[in-house]
Amino acid sequence: MITEAQEAALAARRARVSQDKKFPLLIHVDDGRVMPNVPALRKHPKYRVFTGSPRATIAERQAWLRSMSGEPALAADAPVFDIGKATVEEMVGFAATEYGVTLDPTLHHNKLRAELRRLAAEAGNLA
Repeated sequence: MITEAQEAALAARRARVSQDKKFPLLIHVDDGRVMPNVPALRKHPKYRVFTGSPRATIAERQAWLRSMSGEPALAADAPVFDIGKATVEEMVGFAATEYGVTLDPTLHHNKLRAELRRLAAEAGNLA
């Protein structure tokens, strides 16, 4: 038999851990991970209400975040620069166009990749 105090405690716990019915998901603004929309996470400054598809891929969620933040969306046909597959010439050219830095093309490709990662981290667009 449940007492009134136990019933009140259960109701308080349900209110504390219940997921929002209208908007059940929150999205992390930095990495796009999706979490349940519960009061404790709702207060966190890095989470926003997610109205996209729960089955969206990471790329789709990142595009949704960009569309909500007012940043210009990336063109769907624009190729994404992958430093893991880029040649030395492509990395040197990318550094010049994106960051205005001239890299030494005689460096080993791993050193060039490390330098590109450092430049991206300084610019705040490290994926």
